[in-house]
Amino acid sequence: MRIKDSGVIVAWWLCLAASVLPPRFERTAMFGRPPRHDAPPAAPVVPFERSPTHQALASPRLVIGPNVKFSGTGLTMITDGTVQIDGDFNGDIHAREVIVGSEGVVQGTICAEDIRIHGRVTGTLRGTSISLQPCSITVAKIFHHTLTINTGARFEGMARRSDNPAAVTPNWDEDGIVDLARVKAEVERPKLEIVEPSGAL
Repeated sequence: MRIKDSGVIVAWWLCLAASVLPPRFERTAMFGRPPRHDAPPAAPVVPFERSPTHQALASPRLVIGPNVKFSGTGLTMITDGTVQIDGDFNGDIHAREVIVGSEGVVQGTICAEDIRIHGRVTGTLRGTSISLQPCSITVAKIFHHTLTINTGARFEGMARRSDNPAAVTPNWDEDGIVDLARVKAEVERPKLEIVEPSGAL
């Protein structure tokens, strides 16, 4: 007797394979893949961890260029990073670190952990570590934990040590008032220029 329906033959073959072959061979043989008994175990899933560069970025740094001037009533700059003044700033600065460049001019209050003066400052300085660099001009009241006045630095005013300089409120008296007109004239005084002789005498 001839069976024309091929589906019956396929069903019979599958039933026979299911009863004879092991389950793993049955699953792989149906898709034409040989069984694998030496497959390596799956690697454990490791959670993604950000590198320290992504976790903590560097503190921001604000630079006021030599051709920039900030001036205004009640002007106050506040940041948790570093401020570098190479221009003219008339106001108060509160930062983690303040650097007044050799061409920088600041009139106001500077409050920071680290203050380095290379240029000209008039007003009040409050900082844990304050350094007056050579050729700097500082006319101010200074409240500090550590004060360094380098050779060549010009300082006029009052300096007082404090364990918490930021908490000290300046108490200006008549003898401590700064003559802004005199300081301005000092700042705007033209620099000396040395001219070398053109030839031997």
